[in-house]
Amino acid sequence: MRFGFLVLFSLAVGAALAAEPPVPGGTDLLPEELLSRATLGKAASEEGTLADVPGDRADLGKIWRITVPRKAKSPWNVQFKVPIRGTIRQGDVLFVEFWARRISSEDESGEARGTLVMEIDRPPYDKTIVGFPWSAGGEWRRVTYPTKAAIPIADGEGTLNLELGDAAQVVEIGGLAVRNYGPGFDIRKLPPAPAITYAGREPDAAWRQAAAARIEKFRKAGLSIHIIDASGKPVPDAEVRVEETKSAFRFGTAVNAGPLFAPEAQFPGTDRYREMIPQLFNMITMEGELKWPSWEKDPARALRIVDWARERGLDVRGHNIVWPSWRFSPGDLPALAHDPAALRKRVLDHARDILSATGGKVDDWDVVNEPELNHDLMDACGDGIVVDLYKLAKELHPNGKLFLNESVTFSRLDKIQRTVDRAVDWRKRGAPIDGLGLQCHYAWTLTPPEQVVAELDKLAPLGFALQVTEFDLDLTDEALQADYLRDFLTALFSHPAVGAFQMWGFWEGRHWRPNAALWRKDWSIKPAGQAYLDLLKEWSTHEKLATGADGQAATRAFLGDYRISAAKGKAAAESAFTLGAEGGTVTLTLGADER
Repeated sequence: MRFGFLVLFSLAVGAALAAEPPVPGGTDLLPEELLSRATLGKAASEEGTLADVPGDRADLGKIWRITVPRKAKSPWNVQFKVPIRGTIRQGDVLFVEFWARRISSEDESGEARGTLVMEIDRPPYDKTIVGFPWSAGGEWRRVTYPTKAAIPIADGEGTLNLELGDAAQVVEIGGLAVRNYGPGFDIRKLPPAPAITYAGREPDAAWRQAAAARIEKFRKAGLSIHIIDASGKPVPDAEVRVEETKSAFRFGTAVNAGPLFAPEAQFPGTDRYREMIPQLFNMITMEGELKWPSWEKDPARALRIVDWARERGLDVRGHNIVWPSWRFSPGDLPALAHDPAALRKRVLDHARDILSATGGKVDDWDVVNEPELNHDLMDACGDGIVVDLYKLAKELHPNGKLFLNESVTFSRLDKIQRTVDRAVDWRKRGAPIDGLGLQCHYAWTLTPPEQVVAELDKLAPLGFALQVTEFDLDLTDEALQADYLRDFLTALFSHPAVGAFQMWGFWEGRHWRPNAALWRKDWSIKPAGQAYLDLLKEWSTHEKLATGADGQAATRAFLGDYRISAAKGKAAAESAFTLGAEGGTVTLTLGADER
């Protein structure tokens, strides 16, 4: 089985020569002779290479390939730099254009990422373009940026920089051009910064009706309620309330012990953080406390989070038992690389320790995390260590699901295929892998919802439980962010093979990519947060019914846990009930003397 690939952009990819200005006029700040002076600036502790490469696009002129072997301490610690010529005055209209494509990337979005900067090339490196983030997939993408100069730069003092240290990646850059149109130019005449969108965003897109039908079919079931008196006779005209208390579908977020347990005075916003989590989610995972090094350092901290969640009725997702790279493992492991038996024992002892300590308090586990790029343990011990690890996990955690978690999106179908192949191979060799965790860290490349469903259709027959485990959407366009969250989550919720959707944080005050948060640091809600709330309301059941002459009331309700209550006069009754896909009947008895 192989997966097709579909990515739609609103970016123009025409054949206009890169050397031709997008709008006549202006001054060329980057004549051809300066392109040969491009360099790769690196901090002393960082690595990277810059090379000219033959181009497959003649219209792009000179093409560079930049290799960043590992994520830098700061994005600017590895940057492509080229000098610019000419005087820039404050308020001048500038236009920067280049083309980029990802050759490889370890960023969890799967894209090459960078930040465009224009600055004075000497301390304190004052900037006239402060920072424009961009990303690129496997096809050439045009990046355009019109702006007004924030500060003046004297002739010969400026550089155009692409900061690339944010991920281990290999990226190609071509078609680089910079023009200054002066202070009086109408900036609206220039091509805008790339407008990102996706197929199926339209309110009347055809996929929406099909998704709604699937939701009705797979996420709801019939619920019949019978109200009788003490003698077993039906009670007509009783008021019945159907209140969902917990969805069967898991809506989750990553949480962090810092804001979870810090006092408000020490970490402003934490009171609201603690309050919001159980209101918005029915599942949590920990950003780092269950990861091997953190666990060994302070297991009590992780167990405290588990208990906090359980006290509030939240499911807990374990992340992770092994992230099989030396850099994500305890510091003593590399020394065991040449002693596979000792290394194997160290790994399995850790699994035994963490699974025993958490007991039945953790529901599902990412047993292995991101093995595509992190495989030091397998290189040292062989893949058999993975099979043994899953077997041990199932022995100690028989009632929960065991996942293989990988940093993929539905726009990286090649990587999904390799993840599937790996999971199927390990399963054939005896690893009891129950599910696939698809992380889905998104940036500029947004998979159309219809394509998401199509790929889920291909994955479902393999028999793996499917969860989106680390979703975020790193965009500054808040309207687009809200629309895509709504549509992506709708596509997932509509598919019966998907059991959970988990965000990698929701509050800007504690988010690894603050632009992706649904609530700002001051707790004002962003459009994406409102879209999420709207979906939670749409996909839950809270109804008031009345029994007929036969003492019965019926509805179709979303699957999950319920509190069913009935009353007539002074008589009342209440019961908890779990509605599964097969539907169900609840019978409540009202006292005959109170009827």
